[in-house]
Amino acid sequence: MRMLKKCCQARSIMARIAVTDGMATNAVDKLRDAGHIVDLAPASLDGFDAVVIRSATKMTAEAIAAAPSLRLIGRAGVGVDNIDLSAATAAGILVCNTPVSSTHSVVEMTIGHLLTSVRHLATGDRDLRAGNWTKKALKGSELAGKRIGFIGFGRIAQGVGRGRRRVGWHPHTRRAGVPVAARGLPGLGHLRSAPADVPRAHVASRGAPLAGPRPRRLVGRLRAHRS
Repeated sequence: MRMLKKCCQARSIMARIAVTDGMATNAVDKLRDAGHIVDLAPASLDGFDAVVIRSATKMTAEAIAAAPSLRLIGRAGVGVDNIDLSAATAAGILVCNTPVSSTHSVVEMTIGHLLTSVRHLATGDRDLRAGNWTKKALKGSELAGKRIGFIGFGRIAQGVGRGRRRVGWHPHTRRAGVPVAARGLPGLGHLRSAPADVPRAHVASRGAPLAGPRPRRLVGRLRAHRS
């Protein structure tokens, strides 16, 4: 989206932008607020200055020839194998992708797969749903202290290599429950049990017994907020 805004601002024009594979509402609003016309369901690309595609739309030589007004093809993603680059270059069309847009998401997914594989989480989930408690067969191992070999070390591998710091989560807990040794943890925030403070937790992880009224109240409020 920034790419489209910069390109259009550089030309000082109000652009007609076709979006063929969907776009986040806030991104559409920003383009429209900048004075551009955004069509989320174009019948054809003829008459548009720019088109934003994902992987579903194929910008073949024929599709490019049928849209002589195009000056920009924006690929919302990394790969451009669905765009005929030679045809776009010959037509004077700038092709841009967004190589870092999905890096954070893929890093998180990769870390998730690593944890799932070494701790047998998927297998344990299937077994438990089938009514089987296979704890001893799913011992697994810890990633802590392990060497992780990377074949290729691009953006994704670098992010995974940074591990927990790359995920960028912000731990929050009740101040009264923080051990003395953990009070200097960088970025540690505090979560009160008051209902107004519950939305600060996007994800809840229970690492303490539910005995007693206070933990149960907090869990109940988290559930109520998410429902």
